[in-house]
Amino acid sequence: MKERIQKVISKTGVFSRRAVEKLIDDKKIKINGVIVTTKGIKIDPAKDRIQIDGKAFKINTEEEFVAILLNKPRQVMVTRNDPEERKCVFDLLPEEMAHLKPVGRLDYYTQGAIILTNDGEFIMHLTHPRYHLEKVYELKTTNDVTDKQINRLRKGIVLDGVRTLPSQIRVMRRNKSSTILEFVLVEGKNRQIRRMCQTVGISVKELKRVSIGPVELRGLKSGGFRRLTLKELRLLRTAITSA
Repeated sequence: MKERIQKVISKTGVFSRRAVEKLIDDKKIKINGVIVTTKGIKIDPAKDRIQIDGKAFKINTEEEFVAILLNKPRQVMVTRNDPEERKCVFDLLPEEMAHLKPVGRLDYYTQGAIILTNDGEFIMHLTHPRYHLEKVYELKTTNDVTDKQINRLRKGIVLDGVRTLPSQIRVMRRNKSSTILEFVLVEGKNRQIRRMCQTVGISVKELKRVSIGPVELRGLKSGGFRRLTLKELRLLRTAITSA
């Protein structure tokens, strides 16, 4: 089946769609020996021969579906390369997993569960706002938290002119110097929990995502990873198709 060349090549995870377009502009891609000059060209990865910068670029059209759970440590970037040369999640994975793509993001200082996969459609479904997939976080503050602050968070906070959806928040432990909260979110705005807390005067010391839908860390060590089980995949697909 023919697809746009940007989609075919970007599926491998080696180049982004924008990078493919730049290669086309630079006349560095050939299909069946002919230089590509049209960005919207469609190709059949099972039949057409692709060359990039003079080298054969092979695409496995029968690639095995892969989805893993990684326990991201603090101070690690969820990206392939970082201009500031900070450690990235792909530094934690073996070379044969370098083609995987992250499902969503965690900021530099947030640790915990992140899924990576080689299936673009799976990523789209897991990240689409319409499915409201629950994600559970544990948060440690540097100060005591009042019931008034928690109630404000539960009702939603205006970020970038839009009120966040109501959140489920549970106090797990509380003392004079800090509070441990459990946050359940169904959306994924940039640095959402940190920004919500900042708005109501809560200072975040540690933030960890402990589950994504039915997929839980459950003792997976920091920096460690494992494949999602068939049961987890089935539950994930059920969660997004029943929404």
